[in-house]
Amino acid sequence: METNLLIKQLKAYMSKSKLDFVKEALLFAQKNHQNQFRKSGDPFIDHPVSTALYLANMRMDSTTIASALLHDVIEDCGVTKEEINEKFGLHVANLVDGVTKLKINNPKAKNSNGNIQVIDTEQIRAANLRKILTAMSDDVRVILIKLADRLHNMLTLEALKKENQVKIAQETLDIYAPLAHRLGIWDMKWRLEDQSFKYLMPEKYKMISRLISRKRVQRESYVNKAIKEIQAEIVKSQITGNIYGRPKHLYSIYKKIERYSSQGKQFDEIYDLIAIRIIVKTVPECYSTLGIIHNLWKPIPGEFDDYIANPKDSMYQSLHTTVMCYEGYPVEIQIRTEEMHLTAEEGIAAHWAYKEEDNDTIGHQYKSKMNWFNQLLDDQRDVDEDIDYINSIKKDVLGDQVFIYTPKGEIKTLPVAATPLDFAYEVHTELGHDCVSALINGKTVSLETSLKNGDTVEIRKSRNPRGPRLDWLNPDLQFVTTSKAKLKIRQWFRKQERESNISRGNEIIKKESYKLGIKINEKEVALLPGFENISDLAEQLGAGETTISQLARFLEKELLKTSSKVNGEILQPEVIVMGLNNLPNKISKCCNPVFDQEIQGYLTRKNTVSIHVSNCSYLRYSVEPERIVNVVWGTNNQKLQVKIQVDADDRIGLLRDITSVVSGENINIDFLKSTDFGKTTKIDITVYTSGIEQLSRIYSRIEAIPGVREIYRLN
Repeated sequence: METNLLIKQLKAYMSKSKLDFVKEALLFAQKNHQNQFRKSGDPFIDHPVSTALYLANMRMDSTTIASALLHDVIEDCGVTKEEINEKFGLHVANLVDGVTKLKINNPKAKNSNGNIQVIDTEQIRAANLRKILTAMSDDVRVILIKLADRLHNMLTLEALKKENQVKIAQETLDIYAPLAHRLGIWDMKWRLEDQSFKYLMPEKYKMISRLISRKRVQRESYVNKAIKEIQAEIVKSQITGNIYGRPKHLYSIYKKIERYSSQGKQFDEIYDLIAIRIIVKTVPECYSTLGIIHNLWKPIPGEFDDYIANPKDSMYQSLHTTVMCYEGYPVEIQIRTEEMHLTAEEGIAAHWAYKEEDNDTIGHQYKSKMNWFNQLLDDQRDVDEDIDYINSIKKDVLGDQVFIYTPKGEIKTLPVAATPLDFAYEVHTELGHDCVSALINGKTVSLETSLKNGDTVEIRKSRNPRGPRLDWLNPDLQFVTTSKAKLKIRQWFRKQERESNISRGNEIIKKESYKLGIKINEKEVALLPGFENISDLAEQLGAGETTISQLARFLEKELLKTSSKVNGEILQPEVIVMGLNNLPNKISKCCNPVFDQEIQGYLTRKNTVSIHVSNCSYLRYSVEPERIVNVVWGTNNQKLQVKIQVDADDRIGLLRDITSVVSGENINIDFLKSTDFGKTTKIDITVYTSGIEQLSRIYSRIEAIPGVREIYRLN
């Protein structure tokens, strides 16, 4: 049935020769997927055919349709890329390869020590996503096929286990729906969001569905009344247009209800659940219609956007306004031409309308339209770890965006919570390196200020090249948030001489050790992965490759190894006995394991568990190996009592600023004393922290307070 629909749809716009090419791909797919079935029990071929049908509805070219039909043959049928290239050409082979998952032959591979090492499924998922996004930067049709593939998978997700449903739905909401949004494919975006919503929050999904059904008649009557009045007014102005109400999809309604509930509004008060869309013939008619709407009803200040004069990156164009309609309820109205409407629904796909020319011609014609997106992806290429890469893509590329203006009126797109420093690096790397101050809308601000949509930012740079500051990479200070800015800063430090990095890192080690009152054990450093000796640690600290936060975590382990005391009792990290957690356990004296070493437990005849180092001879030569049980280090829930001294210039508000930083970490202050010495003061504070990492974070923030000269630990 789906096959007949596909052929019928293709006949409507494809030439016979191109249709024959697609039919050949269909026969090849049918042959290779023969006797294969999906989890639902349906023939497997239904999936690639449905994927191709979504793309045919967008009138995609024969290369894309053929690739959609073949998109699973490498992964599931043992067909090679070379075979596809020989039979269908290089373009199809590249597209199919682009959407094919990486082949993990043995998910339980042996590592260099000969031990079984299970490959993390999240790492595999991240690697596959990275492969697809990289292929997409070469040919956008890769992601169009993948989006259609994911949509059909979401529509048939009920056949999978609940655990897999949630994983796939979350990935869809985090990656694929935002991708569709950024590419302007609105129809695909809302379908993916609603399907994800259905599996991630089933109860809220049902609740929203019921609420919409309950008030549908009243809302539609309200909107129809507004449509009739608009129609009558535009006819008077001799404008011909189609006007209709567009119901918003369930996930966007859920988000709107969440936002409105914070304002104390009830569901029955939300009338802009249905937007009114007006489609006219020309751009001048769009603006004339806007004038008519604003004469009918009062526009809400700050709720007007002109995306015709300032199109979005995805080429979306439209006029958006929200007016106070009947009975004082807000109604959203969108005004656009038919061509703009096609782009709004199908995004980049609308600009790949089927043509008989060679695919190279089409690709060259529209590649420029994707430059903005390719640049965003390029900014992430140097991120090493796949999971870090995907996280940076989620935040910097697919997350909520703000539009920021340069003093010359150019628009830069940045993620929400970006800072003037992020903006400087977005404009030019050297501008970021030499940034000394910033102005937002003409007012001087600190470099960690969060930018808001529509801000105009001016960057002041030093007269002579000075390079970035290392504390810009300190996550606690939030100077930079984008992966691009962090990467450029790290690259700058990487280029510096090893000796200067080591010297800078040694100063950091000395300073942190002094502040925290802990001596770093050089032999222990050599045991950490990635460091051969303390010089390696110093070099990475000096180059910004290892942060103070990571150093603090190492120092935390050192503290536990030296058995620091709290209220006279030795700090012992918790040990979790897998499957037998209620049994008492104790550290064995034969090997005396310390925090972060690999450990195993031994079930004694007294029904307790003794904790040993994994390679302890007691375990190795045990006559009852069945008593060996799996154990892991847990977390240390005790609080560490720390006495801190702050040396600072005396000023009004100093104590308030310091206590605000401490209370901001939800830390109790047990003792506080201030001793004045004329223009300077010493402040003694006793606090209970969760550990060294939190303490290091407090130090960084207190040091940033104006007037603070030095901070260190007394005990």
